[in-house]
Amino acid sequence: MKGYFKTPLKDFRHTPLLKHGHIVRKKVVLINDVIWVDSDGEEHCAPRGFVFDLTSLPISGFLLDVLGRHQRASAPHDLFYAMKTNGKLWADKQIAEAMEFDQVVKWRRYIINSGLFLGGFVAWYKMGTMTIVDLDTMDVASETKHKAGEG
Repeated sequence: MKGYFKTPLKDFRHTPLLKHGHIVRKKVVLINDVIWVDSDGEEHCAPRGFVFDLTSLPISGFLLDVLGRHQRASAPHDLFYAMKTNGKLWADKQIAEAMEFDQVVKWRRYIINSGLFLGGFVAWYKMGTMTIVDLDTMDVASETKHKAGEG
């Protein structure tokens, strides 16, 4: 069995992160929980209020549009990187399966997966930060730090 989203695509919603009344560049906040079920049947929840970047790639906007079917896949993937869940290769396998589930075209999946394979180690080995904000105020409700090997 491959992984799948339990959260319907129509319920994948996000809003820009605001700080002091201004939009924070390249950061969005989940409005609803996004639940990914991995191939072992374990559920992983990117929670309401989770701050992430929609792309999982630092080169987005250069080679790829920021908008696209790959966006929902980036929510659990960014969560796995922030929390250092189950190792980098496992996290990257989840985004590959999530993009396939969302029918992202093969060439785009190839570019994203290659970018993660070649450059994702930088993000994986730096300190991960899982930030949850209150959607009404955009104030930080919780923030936890994670190191690779501790997730």
